Amino acid sequence: MRLKKMMLLASCMLLTTTLASCNNGDDTLSGTSNNSHISNVPSDVLDIEFWTTTGKGIEENIAKLADDFEEIIYENEGRKINFSINNQGNYDGIKDKITQGLSTGNYPTIAIAYPDHVASYMADKPGSVVNLLPLINDKKIGFTKETIEELDDKYGVDDFVQAYYQEGTNYAQEGVYSLPFLKSSEVMVVNQDYVLGQTFGRDRPIQKNDLANMTWDELMDICKYIVENKDSIKGLPADLETPLWIDSDSNFFITQSMQRGIPYLGDGDTPDTKVLFNNPQAKEMVNEFYDCYNKGYFTTKGNNGGDYGSNAFKEGKVLITLGSSGGVGYNDLGASSIEGVGVYKIPSAAKNEEDSLYVSQGITLCIMSNEGHGGAQLDQERINYAFRFIKYLLNPENNVRLALSSEGYVPVRESAINSAKYQAYLEYDSELLVKTAKCVINDINGAYYNLPIFKGSDVARTAVEGIVGRFSQVKAGGKTINELFEEAENQAKASL
Repeated sequence: MRLKKMMLLASCMLLTTTLASCNNGDDTLSGTSNNSHISNVPSDVLDIEFWTTTGKGIEENIAKLADDFEEIIYENEGRKINFSINNQGNYDGIKDKITQGLSTGNYPTIAIAYPDHVASYMADKPGSVVNLLPLINDKKIGFTKETIEELDDKYGVDDFVQAYYQEGTNYAQEGVYSLPFLKSSEVMVVNQDYVLGQTFGRDRPIQKNDLANMTWDELMDICKYIVENKDSIKGLPADLETPLWIDSDSNFFITQSMQRGIPYLGDGDTPDTKVLFNNPQAKEMVNEFYDCYNKGYFTTKGNNGGDYGSNAFKEGKVLITLGSSGGVGYNDLGASSIEGVGVYKIPSAAKNEEDSLYVSQGITLCIMSNEGHGGAQLDQERINYAFRFIKYLLNPENNVRLALSSEGYVPVRESAINSAKYQAYLEYDSELLVKTAKCVINDINGAYYNLPIFKGSDVARTAVEGIVGRFSQVKAGGKTINELFEEAENQAKASL
């Protein structure tokens, strides 16, 4: 990564020269003619901040592609651009910093964010998040309208995996306020050395096809059998503590609610029509979960001090984990494993196949407006170039390049998934991350639920996480399930 990527943060604060652009009355955002996006080019550098939360591999490739984009723009348009790629740690860290910066003007032009966080920015400072729909449809810089051949902008909205794209349209305000960048879901990770070939109370040995089509009830039956017959089952690891570890208490609650048809959030105008999860069906579901937890069938991250299950998995303390496809690599058993790690879709609690929906996770991008840094014209120029850069990151070649530099994310464009390079990658069936990608692409296959997104929807997620994640308190007699629901509902409604 070039040094200037990290060091020119202050340059944006020094830009006081406004853009003198030619506006010939065209109604496009670019406000330019003759396919030129810059007129009377200013001599200073246009600094565009990009705040990330990604791992090293993705971030290094973003920086390299930013270098390429800067050179292409300068060669074709004579405009000097500098992207400052700044990592903010994790999703909570970037949200906190942007939320604080909205009042001081210290926030980026491009940000990685959960959609829930985008909704919060929109509510905290109206106008701070750019509605991307006018840019997407712009006659000069919209999707497929780019005139610079090297940017490879041939791919429209219909080329996205539609569930990923629709997520960015699901905000309280009409429009498109985020775009998918790289995506993941949740999967079931299985230590096949100890599971394949076992019966665990079934009428025949478990095979891979059984795991690929397993229901939630079948998984609980297996966990129940293991717990009740642990000492008599041959071939189990000596250190086994519990059959199943669930990495996300919130996703567990929400996904099971969606699959069972239980209300979680609504899109009404009042707290009572937004926060719906404190209902009899959800309480019945959670009491079922608690009974299984109490009997030792599974444990969760929230009930284990915030630890993910990967270490316990590798140590033979747990046979199966449910967690993000973006973190499957941390469960690698190494060369000593005979059957290796199996990766399958999450066992569904749905009664019908069409209701077997799963969580969409991963990297989403939003563009932010900040007229305090140089005025409206300069702000619009930053926004335009930021959008064009995102399109560049999303062309099939670059989207594949970024996905392959990750620990399990998949591309978001159909053209990227179907490209020769990515299809060749998917041929390596023995590779753990390839197994994971194939599960997300072929088995989950876009069957994602989209939830209402509004200010406070992220707090609702945290609130239901606390219901499942505090089962240990219930077991110790410190809380009741009803009390956890009341506290969660109050927490969620207080944030609206």
